[in-house]
Amino acid sequence: MLLFSAVLLHELGHLWAARRSKIAAERIEFYLFGGFILFRPFGQIRAPWAWIYAAGPMVNLALGLLFLAGYHLLAASAGPGLSLVPPPLEPLRLLAWTFALGALLNLALACLNLLPALPLDGGFIARELLQARLSPQAAMRIVGIFGLTLSTLRIVAMLWMASKGFLIWMPPPFGPNWRAARGIRKARPRKPAPEEAATLEWRGKGGRPIRR
Repeated sequence: MLLFSAVLLHELGHLWAARRSKIAAERIEFYLFGGFILFRPFGQIRAPWAWIYAAGPMVNLALGLLFLAGYHLLAASAGPGLSLVPPPLEPLRLLAWTFALGALLNLALACLNLLPALPLDGGFIARELLQARLSPQAAMRIVGIFGLTLSTLRIVAMLWMASKGFLIWMPPPFGPNWRAARGIRKARPRKPAPEEAATLEWRGKGGRPIRR
């Protein structure tokens, strides 16, 4: 429930920021560890996409800090640490553990989504900022190179975790960053017909298809 709530509020953060820019959503879809928002066509509106992408992680950061504050208020009397194993069914200890787990999940989601790699929010924020000085192609390739570096490091981290007995998947994936570094756009099955002054970008985990 804590994980799904964190993902839901993350997506609602993107939605709120988009609506502030007069961009409406057609639908939101959720998966086990993420989701995306499909926005409606909006013609020539110039949206602050870096702000829209950043809104989701900022919601998780705020929630994480609130959970952390609640944990510290209860930690003196309850005393559980940041463990994934629930404590005995004592109200204060269980509540403190819930706050600790909520802080851990939300802060982890905020940090992961701000990594400058695709298809995470941080990759698209970096691309938007780089496009202010570079061409869209150059900006996307730079983000792809950063993403390839982080993807290689996460493979090392996953292998190290596996050697300790923990099988865990970590973002960012290799494929989207490899295509971005090479300047390749992958076709998507639900892509609509092209329209003048509008293109579609697909977001993967924690992302959204966004028409621009």
